[in-house]
Amino acid sequence: AVGSMSKAYGMPGLRVGWAVAPEPLVEEIWRRHEYTTISASMLANHLSAIALRPDVRPRLLERTRGMIRAGYPVLEEWVASHRGLLTVLPPDAAAIAFLRYRLESGSEALAERIRREQSVLVVPGAYFGVEGHLRISFGLPHEYLSDGLARIGAVLAGG
Repeated sequence: AVGSMSKAYGMPGLRVGWAVAPEPLVEEIWRRHEYTTISASMLANHLSAIALRPDVRPRLLERTRGMIRAGYPVLEEWVASHRGLLTVLPPDAAAIAFLRYRLESGSEALAERIRREQSVLVVPGAYFGVEGHLRISFGLPHEYLSDGLARIGAVLAGG
C-alpha cells in the first residue's frame, strides 16, 4: 500500500508519503528515495503527524470528500455549457478529471496558452499518453474552481 499527504489530505506541499510492503521492496524503495531526496523537512513531518492524529485525520478526509462532492457537479455543468466542445469521464475516486476537448491544438500547446493567457495550470493529456485531453483538479473551494474554469473557458472560446 502506498499513501501520501497529497490527495486525500489536501496537503501536497508537504511532500510526505509512505509505503507498506514486504521488507525487500521497502529496502529498494528506500534506496531510490535516498537517491532523489535528502529528507523531508521537520515542519512537513510535524504537520503530517498532526494531520494523521485520530482527532484531526477524519476532519481532513471529510473536508477533501466534501470539496470533491461539491466540485464535480460544478465541473459537469461547466463542461455541458461548452456544448460538445468538451467531455469528461467521471473519475472513480479522485478530485482529478481528464477533459477531452475538440480543438486542433495539441494539449501541450493548449495548456501553455491557458497558463500564459489566464494564469491557470492544467496538465497536458499528452504527458499521460492521452492527447486531446487536459488533466484538471475539481476538488477545490467553489469560488476558486469556478474562477479557474471560467479562465480556461476564455481560452477555449478563442480556439
